[in-house]
Amino acid sequence: MRGIRSKFILLAFTALGASPAVAQTQPEVTDAAAEDIIVTGSRIITSGDNAPTPITVVSPEALAVTRPGRVFESLQDLPVFSGSRGVTGVPSNAQPNSSTAVSALNLRNLGGLRALALFDGKRIPPTTADGYVNVNAVPQMLLQRVDIVTGGASAVYGSDAVSGVVNFITDRKFTGFKGQIQGGVSGHSDAESYDVGLAWGANLGGGRGHVALSYQRVYNAGIGHLNQRSWTAPDWTLQGNGTTVPYHLQDNMRIAFATFGGLIVCPGSVTAGFRPANCPTAPLVGQTFNSNGVLSAYQAGSTAGVTVSDAEIGGGGAYHTWPSLAGKVGLDQIYGRFDYELTDAIHFYVQGSGTYDHVTGNPTNLRFFGRGVNIGACNAFLAASYQAGFGCTSANNDINSTTQPTFTFNKIFNYEMNPAAPGAIMESKSRSYFVMTGLEGELGEKWKWDLGYTHSLSKYRLNVNRNMDLSRTYAALDAVVDPSSGKVVCRVTLTNPGLYPGCVPLNVFGPSAESAEALQYIFTQVWHETTNTLDDVNASVTGSPFALWAGPVEFALSGEYRRQTYSLVTNSPATLTQTCTGLRFGNCTAGVTGVNINQFGERSQVAQKVTEGALEVNVPLLKDAGLLRELNFNGAVRYTHYANDPGASGFTATKFNATTWKLGLTWDVADILTLRAGRSRDIRAPNLYDLYSPVSLNRNSFTQDQLLGGVNVNVPIQSGGNPDLKPEVANTLTIGAVLRPAPGLSFALDFYDIRIKDALATISGSTNLIQNTCIASGGASPLCALLVRASGNPLDKNSALTLVYNRNINIAEQHARGWDFEANWRTGIGGKPFSIRALVTYQPTLVYSQVGLPTQNQAGVTYNATYGLYPTPKWKASVFVHFEPAENFSIDLAERWRSALRLAPEPQLVSGHIPSVAYTNLTLTLKTHLGGGNQDIFFNVQNLFDKDPPPGGQTNQQNQPGLVPNGYNVGDDVIGRYFTAGVRFKF
Repeated sequence: MRGIRSKFILLAFTALGASPAVAQTQPEVTDAAAEDIIVTGSRIITSGDNAPTPITVVSPEALAVTRPGRVFESLQDLPVFSGSRGVTGVPSNAQPNSSTAVSALNLRNLGGLRALALFDGKRIPPTTADGYVNVNAVPQMLLQRVDIVTGGASAVYGSDAVSGVVNFITDRKFTGFKGQIQGGVSGHSDAESYDVGLAWGANLGGGRGHVALSYQRVYNAGIGHLNQRSWTAPDWTLQGNGTTVPYHLQDNMRIAFATFGGLIVCPGSVTAGFRPANCPTAPLVGQTFNSNGVLSAYQAGSTAGVTVSDAEIGGGGAYHTWPSLAGKVGLDQIYGRFDYELTDAIHFYVQGSGTYDHVTGNPTNLRFFGRGVNIGACNAFLAASYQAGFGCTSANNDINSTTQPTFTFNKIFNYEMNPAAPGAIMESKSRSYFVMTGLEGELGEKWKWDLGYTHSLSKYRLNVNRNMDLSRTYAALDAVVDPSSGKVVCRVTLTNPGLYPGCVPLNVFGPSAESAEALQYIFTQVWHETTNTLDDVNASVTGSPFALWAGPVEFALSGEYRRQTYSLVTNSPATLTQTCTGLRFGNCTAGVTGVNINQFGERSQVAQKVTEGALEVNVPLLKDAGLLRELNFNGAVRYTHYANDPGASGFTATKFNATTWKLGLTWDVADILTLRAGRSRDIRAPNLYDLYSPVSLNRNSFTQDQLLGGVNVNVPIQSGGNPDLKPEVANTLTIGAVLRPAPGLSFALDFYDIRIKDALATISGSTNLIQNTCIASGGASPLCALLVRASGNPLDKNSALTLVYNRNINIAEQHARGWDFEANWRTGIGGKPFSIRALVTYQPTLVYSQVGLPTQNQAGVTYNATYGLYPTPKWKASVFVHFEPAENFSIDLAERWRSALRLAPEPQLVSGHIPSVAYTNLTLTLKTHLGGGNQDIFFNVQNLFDKDPPPGGQTNQQNQPGLVPNGYNVGDDVIGRYFTAGVRFKF
């Protein structure tokens, strides 16, 4: 407690002693009608009241009141965003398509690639290899607003605007000097953070020009390990199969085939699994090194509720302790803009930004693969009695022996028992740059035009620090006694002295047996780096050539050409295999076994060229005709041509066309009531990663072999692109009403129905559902092609899995349906300003279906292993309350809540539930006016009541207790009570 107090006192003095901050607006989400702007989702509509598609306009300053920090963090708390990925998430997967270390928004959990992100109405380039946009690359110090369109908009903006659009819009006229300084710390005295930002703007040339600059630095120390939170101690996982045993959460889980000191397991049996109880006749099987160098009996736990499982309740098995709950984040960002009125009718602008985003996290404990590793019976670190027990004799105890027996050994390293053996460390480094320039002008009184160009470059690098070099590991594990010195050395030092120079023998027999030098020898850093570029030329002409009886008819004609490229390089290519020269043991097969645990496919530059033309029209149909007080029609159509260039990748070039459209009506029945409806056809075109992702092998992956009852096996997973993909097609219907019964009181209710055909789905033979579907079909299902066994028969129980495929195909259908509700009330209490705003989403339908698989409804489900989906609560709500009990002092409360979650998406399966949860944020703000400026000094508490997240689990991590996010549900608060103090100022 003393540490928390001292840190918070420091934060408080920082806030009080810093330059003072501008008065903050109340935490609200305003109607687009409040601004006379061209609203997002159209090129001609200037009022949100006339937009047939629901639009919400968010003030970044208002959101920061109840959740100080990056705008993304506040946005993802809004109910419409389900399944969004935060940058404080840990880089948990080394593969280029993991996207776990970027801030990617996701509307209605239809997928982050189906929500289009814009900056000042221009497309933001992707950050990661698989096309996700890191929203943290958006400059935020000079943001004016964020427009959220919750409906299809491909006819206006092109591909990806299926579930909606998020448009980040800058303040083009800011003058003066403003900034923010804040610091934070959790109630557990960790996750320390600070955020410092400055912005300046001024008019030039007598008001014809304008310049603005900003800089921001953000840091968060994260939460390094699971054991920093007591609620992780039970080691929850999801158990059961949904049929004979209901899906349920089980605590005190342990891995049944590995211990922290090292376990003697079954010698490679594919029919029995690796649990010691399944092969009792093998030498010393079931013995474990609970003490360094000393074997003792393994204490088995109880069954986890299925016939064969590699996880147990209790017992002496290992579990993961190293993973981070929140990654460490550092971000630097600079932005600048220059505007000048060249003439009274022509405006020039140029703006640019650079962002460096660095995230570090711990994904997993170090381990000896899934199957364990084969070690020689005469290993020099073993006691003589153990050597004999494994079959070591004077005849085969020779450095040149090829007949020495082996035993299979499995271990998970625990850094708490051996500080020299920390787990893997992954760090992502994202560098994003863009320049936008253009001209805007007028042609007479009725027409406007604009011409713009964007160039952007994004580099995303993922470093895997402490990657296991397999060749060095196998060499270090073959420890022998040097006859000339009597010291333990690597065998290759004597037999092949130039092959593995500096080899240090590795003693793994015990919880802390490994030396720091030996571990340093076997580990190396591998990395891959993705480069995305975007060049975009766009132009439009808008105007009103004539008027009808109800008002002027408006047109917008636009065109766009863009070229996007993608490439990937690595120092650990998938084609790099071992020769196995000088290696006797381990799991080495020449020409097959990779050099590193993590290896990646490389991709030479590929490109996509897109040419588009669009027409939009807004027609007032009726005005002041009884109940038809005002009736407006809005429509748009867009034609797009895609040309995909595979470069030197070896894939084939492809072309395809797409036509998108939208139709909408708004009906002002009276001043208090507006009705709106929209119907659109939208697309998500396959991106360059979908089409041309390199063939890659992930050799460090656990797969539950369902043919053998769910035993855990380590088998390579091969992924790659598919140049034959075609665009997804979505049909969207929205119907809504806005009711304003009294001044300061309003309600909005919108229904949406989104149906996606030919949806791109990545299906993997590693998922339980795919395997069970193959088994149920007797091998007839096309999904059986995703599973490769040594015999060639995917249903051969006596043949090991040798390869699993991931495939990207146009096979799925998605259907999302629900309601969005919003209520606003502004009034006074005792003459003091008071307001309340409620945002509620009800989403009972998020159905995924594809040929050969059962239909799944992700709505109300915690996790979907088949489609990689995060939780989608059926109900989500956010409530904001603002009260000013005294002049220059305000109190803000924010409450967010989600409904209960089901454990399994298949409705026919028996499944348990995870309870609902709510979190409360409190902010106290003191307004001052020092030095001719305006200041806000604020104190914020997130998760005021320190609510722990309800336990959770995933079907694809049943056998891995402690792996994130086992133990909780993504989107719930894992940090706990968090204090932030700071100041915002403007002069």
